[in-house]
Amino acid sequence: MRLHQFVIGFLLLVTLVACGRTTNTTAPAPTPAATAGVPTALPEPTAAPEPTAAPTAAPTAMPSAPPTAGVLVTYHKTGGIMGMDELLTVGGDGSLTLQARKEARKTGQADAAQIAELTRLLGGPEFAALAPRYEILGADMFVYEISVPGRAQPVVTMDGAENPTVLTEVLGLLEQLRKSVR
Repeated sequence: MRLHQFVIGFLLLVTLVACGRTTNTTAPAPTPAATAGVPTALPEPTAAPEPTAAPTAAPTAMPSAPPTAGVLVTYHKTGGIMGMDELLTVGGDGSLTLQARKEARKTGQADAAQIAELTRLLGGPEFAALAPRYEILGADMFVYEISVPGRAQPVVTMDGAENPTVLTEVLGLLEQLRKSVR
């Protein structure tokens, strides 16, 4: 009986020590010129708990967004249990380019009504007033980064965060466009 209690206590101690470890993964703030139209990888918040899943291979670097004149918005979706990493570039002309890690680049075309609605939402004062980040603590959540040319910082949010209405509408439309290219 004592051996059983000792083993359980030891395993509990090891688990608590492993869960208590954090790493500092902050990176220097990118310059506005470096982020103009092309999202960069986001540092994890330093207070976020470590995921409990087994370590996986280092992620493959995403190719940069294609050089598209007249980019309306770029939408970078990362995370989740499967480690998604997709970059959608939406041109002002409705052109869509989706690049997913380890997949060939895919293209598509949005209809004029979708582009008009997206342009209206992104150009409105509500979107301009958004904070740069909407976060919560957790593991295995999707992170959404929206970069608009002319805006100093991208807007970043994640699953479970309380988003303003305009951000929810923009995300919904960008998800529709992303799925139309898949």
